[in-house]
Amino acid sequence: MTGFYLREHMMYAEVIPELNKFQKEKTNDAYRIDIPKCIYSKCEDGEFVLVMENLTSEGFSMHSEDNTMELNEIKLVIDQLVRLHAVSYAYDKYFKLLNKFPDLSNTDYHRHISYFSNAGVIDTLVNILKQMKGPDILAKQIEDVTEQLIQKGKDLHDINQTHKILCLNHGDLHANNILFKHKTLEGGTKIIDCIKVLDWQISQWNTPIYDLQYMINICTSPEFRKTHLGEILHYYHSMFTEITDKLGTPVPHWSYDVFIEEYNKMNLFGFLKGILIIAEHSGGVVKRHMDSARSNTTASILWKTIMYYIGKLVSHFILTSAVNFYLTEDIKWRLQPLIYDIVSGREPVLSSKIFGSILEADEKGLFD
Repeated sequence: MTGFYLREHMMYAEVIPELNKFQKEKTNDAYRIDIPKCIYSKCEDGEFVLVMENLTSEGFSMHSEDNTMELNEIKLVIDQLVRLHAVSYAYDKYFKLLNKFPDLSNTDYHRHISYFSNAGVIDTLVNILKQMKGPDILAKQIEDVTEQLIQKGKDLHDINQTHKILCLNHGDLHANNILFKHKTLEGGTKIIDCIKVLDWQISQWNTPIYDLQYMINICTSPEFRKTHLGEILHYYHSMFTEITDKLGTPVPHWSYDVFIEEYNKMNLFGFLKGILIIAEHSGGVVKRHMDSARSNTTASILWKTIMYYIGKLVSHFILTSAVNFYLTEDIKWRLQPLIYDIVSGREPVLSSKIFGSILEADEKGLFD
C-alpha cells in the first residue's frame, strides 16, 4: 500500500481527529478543522477503504472547473488552512507530532519529483513563448536560465533551509479539492457559507508557505494578486498568531516581515506549481489524460505509486541520466496539448492566466 493512501487514511481517521481534540481542550473548539466525517477507513494488508459522509445531501458541491476563487472564498479557505497549520504547529510543541505520525514527514519524494515536473513546465513555457508573436525575447531569457530554475525549484523543497515555522500541510490545496456550501440571503443573493477540504494524500510536514504559495498561485489570477495578495497574507499571519497564542505556543520570532520574507523566497515554487496545476485543467491536457487512462488503465492507476517509489529510491541512489530523461520527457508529453490550446487561441481564459503569471514572475525577477 503506497504512502499516498496511508496518509489519506491517517489524516481522516487519526491525525485531524487528534488535532481537533487538542484544540477543543484548549479553546473550547474555537479552531476546529472541518473535513468530511470519516465513517470507516482501513489501510493495511494491501487494502485501502475510505467511506465518508455524503455531503451533497447537505448542500455541498464542487467549485467551477477553472479552479479560480474570489476574495470571500479565499478567506474561507485561509480560515481552514491556518487552523491546520497553527494547531499542528502547537500540537507539535507539546507532543512532537512526527514522533506519533512519522509517515507524515517530508521525504525526498517531493524534492526529487519536483525536478522532473519543473523541467517539463519550463520547457512547455519556452515552447509556448517561442510560438507566440512578441514574447520570444522572454523565451530566450527563460531558456538561458533553465538549469538554474530547475535546481532552485528543487532546492526550495528542502525544509531544512531557513524556515522559521514548520507544520502540517495539506499538500494539494486548490478549489477542486474543496467542497463548498452556499446559503441564500434576503433578495436571493447566494454566498458561500462554509467549506470542507478533501484529498489528503499528499499531506506533509513542511513550511506553511508551501500550502499558501500553492493555493494562491493556482486559485487566483495575477490581477487578483496585485490587488488582494497583501490583504490575504496579513489575514493569514494575524490568524496564525492569534491561534498559536491561544494554544499557548506564541511565535514572537515570526513577525509579519519575517513571514513575508519567507513567502517571497518561495515565489518560484508557487509560480511553477501554479502553472503545472493550471495546465492540467487545460482541455487538451485533460483529454490526453483521459485517452491515456482508457488505453492503459493499469498504468494510469499505478502512476502515483510509481512516482512515490521513485521518490523513495532517489533518496538513496542517484538517478541515471536515462531515467532522469524519461521522467522529464513524460511530463513534457503530458503538457504538450497545452501548447496547442494556447497558441491556437482555443483556451483564452487559460491563456490569459498563464501569460499573466509569466509576466508576474518576470516582474519579480524570477528569470534573472
